[in-house]
Amino acid sequence: MDPLSQLPVECLQRIIQILDNDNCLFALSSLLTLNKHITSVVLPFLYRDPFRPAFHQWGTSQHSKNRLEMLTRMLLHRLPTACLPKALSAALGYDPAYVPTETTSRSSFDYLSHIRHFNIQSMDAAQLQSSLLTTELCPYELRYIESHEFYRLYETMAYTATYSSNFSSIEDVLEDFYRVVIVLQAFWCLAKPILEQLHSFTIPFTPGIQKYQQVVGRFKNLETIRFAMFEMFDTPFDVMSGKWRVEEVIRVKMEFVQEHIQLFKGQLKTVICLEGNLWRDVGQDYIDRVRLDFYRLLPPLVRPRHLAKDNWLKFSAHPQSVDLAHVWEFNSDRLPESWEDTVCNGQPILQQCRALRRLKVNMYRTGIFKWAAQEKLEKGRRAGTHVDKSHDEQGACVVETLQAPQWIEGLIPLEFVTVAQYAVLSADDVNDIAFAFSQTLRGIKIDEEIRELFDREDPPKPMYVGRGWTDLLALTTLRLTVGVGRLVMDPELLIHCPNLIVLTLQDLTLEYSCQAIVPCLPSRLERLDELSVTGWPALTFNPATLSSTTRLKKLSFGVERRALFGPLYFIPSVEDLQRSYGIESEPGSPPPPELAAAFQTVRPRYTWDWPLPFLTSLQLSSEFAYLFEFKMLQELPALVYLALDIRSTITGNPIRIITDADLRIPASNSDISSTTTQSVASSLTPSSWQQKLFSEDIRVPSLKVLRLHGEWIIDDNAMSTFLATMCPNVKELYFQEWSTTTLESLLKLVRSMPTKYDASVLLDISNPYPSKEDRTRLGIVDYYGGYKIHVDHLHKDRLLDVKFGVSARLLDHLPE
Repeated sequence: MDPLSQLPVECLQRIIQILDNDNCLFALSSLLTLNKHITSVVLPFLYRDPFRPAFHQWGTSQHSKNRLEMLTRMLLHRLPTACLPKALSAALGYDPAYVPTETTSRSSFDYLSHIRHFNIQSMDAAQLQSSLLTTELCPYELRYIESHEFYRLYETMAYTATYSSNFSSIEDVLEDFYRVVIVLQAFWCLAKPILEQLHSFTIPFTPGIQKYQQVVGRFKNLETIRFAMFEMFDTPFDVMSGKWRVEEVIRVKMEFVQEHIQLFKGQLKTVICLEGNLWRDVGQDYIDRVRLDFYRLLPPLVRPRHLAKDNWLKFSAHPQSVDLAHVWEFNSDRLPESWEDTVCNGQPILQQCRALRRLKVNMYRTGIFKWAAQEKLEKGRRAGTHVDKSHDEQGACVVETLQAPQWIEGLIPLEFVTVAQYAVLSADDVNDIAFAFSQTLRGIKIDEEIRELFDREDPPKPMYVGRGWTDLLALTTLRLTVGVGRLVMDPELLIHCPNLIVLTLQDLTLEYSCQAIVPCLPSRLERLDELSVTGWPALTFNPATLSSTTRLKKLSFGVERRALFGPLYFIPSVEDLQRSYGIESEPGSPPPPELAAAFQTVRPRYTWDWPLPFLTSLQLSSEFAYLFEFKMLQELPALVYLALDIRSTITGNPIRIITDADLRIPASNSDISSTTTQSVASSLTPSSWQQKLFSEDIRVPSLKVLRLHGEWIIDDNAMSTFLATMCPNVKELYFQEWSTTTLESLLKLVRSMPTKYDASVLLDISNPYPSKEDRTRLGIVDYYGGYKIHVDHLHKDRLLDVKFGVSARLLDHLPE
């Protein structure tokens, strides 16, 4: 005896239940081959819902159809053939003139007895014809289709005039009808013997619906009913007459539901109707009103675990009768705006969801979390954690903890909150969320798509976030994207979030004054994996924080804004930038007193020496790219992607000159002093003295992708060090708005190393693309489909395989 058969039935059922939950059709089917004991345990699971999509919708569509047809034919062959209609008998291979009366299958297992869910998943006409049975018409089928008997059957279920107009002849109509009617007959013949045991069922809304209405009393265990409507038989709008038939269609469905409720009160839980493309022109508001009428006839939701679009109407039918204490997920996506005004037992709907863990909301007004902040204040006072709530001079909410915070019992244990869209979002909303759920919050995501551009002449309205935050020790993800205004973080905000793994802060700041920047306090973020800050959050971020982020993998800083015709960037004047960091333009020359007074707050400098051994992606734009020091790359052994963008679309691109000194590691002062006395130093030549100042070349062998945009000036010597030495394994290079001088240096290097820069390297130079004169002078030729264009005189020249843009190649030497 195999080991499975020795298990207690309860244990075996538990194993099979896991396979059934995962829709493991092959595993369940394989168990049928072991022995009769195993088979008897498996069959109730395998045939509970035999037509479920997960069992059949894999592989090609033809394979799916084949599996459905094999299953349908197998089940039909277990029915007495005498009870099969003639059309279905013909489809199963019986001549309608002679149909045997016995069952063709001799299996000892009653598969039909295990079915509890029987539904047609396909809703359109084309799929209906092949959803359960397909057939190549044989001679006796064609004879039957041409018979008067079959035509009389068609007259009882005739196609609509609109659908019939798709066919060129009545013969084509009848042949199509035959393929449809055998599916409907198969569905009825399989369901009729087992109506009492069904928990869910699909009723085809056809002229033959009367036979289902006549047996409504047999659906004693029915919990879910679906009405499937097919365009060949009926539509809510008759194109030929130009009249709506919605009320008539709904009336028939409503009568069936009402009769079932009278017979089996409280049994029916769900009614699914008005689905599919047939109802697309009716209007969603009308459809929702009709569905709400159905749900008012049904019992209220019982201890729901979630609230979302799929069960919102069920809830709305009996809002005061639903126990929301077990709801752990709430998603307002595609809910009506009025959801925010829903009150249950005198409280906002969210306040009733005491087990809430996940929340995704679309906000249409401010203040929907005030109740949560107030609740925490009240419970905190009762628990002995005395907190006070006030407002500062800007009107922002401030919560002052007067006693060491402790765990407060009875609060909603919210872990993840996402604000996907909002018409208006205030700082109070964000601060209320962070304060009210600080004990359990693991993720805050406010991902508003940036839609509006505030006028460059008007200063953006500040949005103060972080006031009154307490420690959020469970928070690992913080993503705030402000679509309107300036995101101003409280200096201590990140100190309250020491366990962050993902941090994304973004606003629309573009132009700014360095004098207005007040940096945040440094914080320790030792678990941080991804850091992306754009706009004002980037300008106020304290770089000292990076000393603790040794696990960082992705880093992005910038001041930019996406616009219709491309991104916009801003870099202030070099003088203002240097003064804001306390950098003297010339050593020993302090700024004038009036300028020194303007820069009362000196921003902490970026030292570019943080050890980040796991960093794979570094993206910098605007002032951060301009101030970037390449010595940082020596501390990034895993770096794969580097993007530096010093464009400034408003003030004009600043110029950044890269020299050999920028690409070498500075020697420490102690190294220099220990080997060079003042007397010796005076005898050194300039070149030998520079070698003392810089110890070795910077190398980033892991780098594969390099993006360098803006007015970078790199001469021949520096270019060789920059690419060949510092980035020896780079495979993708993207450059925009380079000077002609730098471009010449690049191409000279590429020509000098043809085996290194070959077809495996992508070189993309664009915006602006070199002029025709420059392309000719630099040896760049148009190239398309492997052929040179307009360069007949250069046929003897070999083209380097390196790609130059999308339609050009580089000659292996400059033209004479």
